[in-house]
Amino acid sequence: MDFLDQIKRKHVNEEIAGSQIKRYKQLIEAAKIVNSTLDLGKLLNIIAETALRNIDADRGTLYLIDEARKELWSKVLNDPSLNEIRLPLGKGIAGHVAVTGHVLNIVDAHSDPRFNPEYDRKTGYQTKTILCMPLRNKDGKIIGVFQLLNRRNGTFTDDDVSFIDALSVHATIAIENARLYEQERQKIAMEKEFIAAREVQMSLIPKHLPKMDNFAFAACTIPAREVGGDYYDFIRLNDQRCELVIADVAGKGLSAALLAAMGKGVFYSQAVQYLSPVAHLKGCNHILKHQFPKNSFITMLVAIVDSKTMTITFANAGHCYPLLYKSNLKTAELLTTKGMAMTLADDLLCNEYSIHMQPNDCLILYSDGITEAENITKAFFDIDRLQTLVARIGHHTAETVLQLILDEIREFSKGNDQSDDITLIVVKATNKPD
Repeated sequence: MDFLDQIKRKHVNEEIAGSQIKRYKQLIEAAKIVNSTLDLGKLLNIIAETALRNIDADRGTLYLIDEARKELWSKVLNDPSLNEIRLPLGKGIAGHVAVTGHVLNIVDAHSDPRFNPEYDRKTGYQTKTILCMPLRNKDGKIIGVFQLLNRRNGTFTDDDVSFIDALSVHATIAIENARLYEQERQKIAMEKEFIAAREVQMSLIPKHLPKMDNFAFAACTIPAREVGGDYYDFIRLNDQRCELVIADVAGKGLSAALLAAMGKGVFYSQAVQYLSPVAHLKGCNHILKHQFPKNSFITMLVAIVDSKTMTITFANAGHCYPLLYKSNLKTAELLTTKGMAMTLADDLLCNEYSIHMQPNDCLILYSDGITEAENITKAFFDIDRLQTLVARIGHHTAETVLQLILDEIREFSKGNDQSDDITLIVVKATNKPD
């Protein structure tokens, strides 16, 4: 090799080294840019614009894969008429790359059978060259596609492919961060909505329990989630009579809570119109049947407590059977008053039942969140366990009975999450009537 060839080779090597350094600097700058926002829509455009600028292409789009819909999608900024672009997986150049993971460097777009020329025909744009590459996450999974059009200086090169491949590493990290940020933002917003919904629901629960001669009351409701479908209420009819209700909407969470609020509103609006629990339930069912969504239902037990006669008259629309603690026998009797759940039929079938309370007798009303509470072995607390417990603790005050039942359920379910809403009402007879 003569001296001139050595000079030429040195010059070529210096040019290559200079080009590599330039691309390395471009990549560092690109990494800074793509991490400049957590807004996913803006981020996709920033990444695409960064790629275009650094490989001197005319147009380009960064698509992400929507696995649920089997589509590619990309946000469109600064165009009110077009919020996003969506393409079927497997169709077109980008769709093909998303499925196969192949890198396509096409020098004549219109000669490629996978190319759809419709956009060019509509807009007058002439697509000539295409570089389309998969975007992979750290596990190698394809999460999107780079599609770049018309390199201004000839066709796309291997160097362009290497640059986009290196940029993809930073792009996937930025996209993942943006997605996590959006998920966290939505989670915080949802938590705020649930907190607000819980405050509304709790405002529907009586702030004060009724005070009556010869009776004492205790009650609580504990949603399985932030909000739930159980509720209870007390309505004072006159100085001697009080109507109480316990209800459970099928399901849990926000939807059940909304239906429970509807049920409570209808129940309260009908309270003064009916003299018997059966009539009250039938009137509420007539309204709710046409308001509740199909296949949704609500169980409800309504009872009228009369302090003068020491009687409780109730009707049961598909709710859990009450337990009656008899102080003279030290037993807990299951009152199997039957009736169908509300909103399942136009004509509600249920019966009325009256009991006479002796001093220190105790009536327990509850939702199935108590009997269906599970322990770590998936065994239920069940009605037999509750009946045995009430027989043992029924002589206590109403507040103590309620607390002992809740304590027993917590101990039984220790190590297992609460699976359903829990509501409990205790009605305790205290003195003989005058």
